[in-house]
Amino acid sequence: MNTAKRLSSMLVLTWLFATAPALAADEGAFTIWTRKNGVYAENENPDKLKPKTYNLKKLKKTTVKLFDIQYGAEKNYRGFWLDTLIAKYPAPPSGDLILLHFANGMIIPLPADPAARRAQKVFVALEIAETPGQWQGDFKTVEKKSLTFKSPLPINFSGNKVVISSKTYTALGSETYAAGDFLPWLQTNSLTGVEYANREAYYKQFNFGVTPDVTAGQRVFERRCQFCHGVQKIGASYGWDYVTPLKIYEKRQPQDLYYHAKYPKAKNAYFDTQMPNQQGFTLAEAQSLWKWMKAAAEQNAPPYKNN
Repeated sequence: MNTAKRLSSMLVLTWLFATAPALAADEGAFTIWTRKNGVYAENENPDKLKPKTYNLKKLKKTTVKLFDIQYGAEKNYRGFWLDTLIAKYPAPPSGDLILLHFANGMIIPLPADPAARRAQKVFVALEIAETPGQWQGDFKTVEKKSLTFKSPLPINFSGNKVVISSKTYTALGSETYAAGDFLPWLQTNSLTGVEYANREAYYKQFNFGVTPDVTAGQRVFERRCQFCHGVQKIGASYGWDYVTPLKIYEKRQPQDLYYHAKYPKAKNAYFDTQMPNQQGFTLAEAQSLWKWMKAAAEQNAPPYKNN
């Protein structure tokens, strides 16, 4: 290998390690906070507002037997229902949205109102008993399905594992996503914290709407992309940011976006792009999403402002 190629390989490896989401330093730590007003674009993220950290290992645990969609089987777990954990934090008056933050950079939004998310029961497991009575804190790795190759980036857990039994994801409105189309819970690893936010103010950060098509593209982002992808470093960081450091709309035309999201490819499985197959994705959605991505690359993201 010549010097140029060695340097290129070293840069790629350095980038991979530098951008890999870190697991919580303290595996028993769990933080709840309120989103602070300010500019979240690029590297100007405001500090957390009123953060409170809890040591889960010191709290009284609940024992449950649940079907786990990631393992595809029923397991014995010891841990906490999400509602029990967040009840310890005084919710802000305008905090009608909670954002679940995961160690791999994913963010999953849910309604803050317990009644509104009753159908989506979330259990945060600290221990598992593969054999009754034999509890352990190590959770088996989940190998993501591929066409031919073993995934080089399986889902690993550290400190806790979120257990979901439902094969649907209930969105912030009334829409429910079937597992056969897209289910963000299948990609998650360990939960690191919960952030309270105002729903309207949070989604205004992604509002680059100048035409009906761009507005429609934002809806596509919220429905399919926001769990893994961010824009100008706002939101999730599991997948590529749509604007920083590369403007994705310049690299992928609508037809490319359509095929990339809807159909798995052998090379994607081998290199593990982490992109789940979204069977219901349409070309019209891809076209709207592309226009929104272009608008997002041409404008500064609005600040988070919760009046």
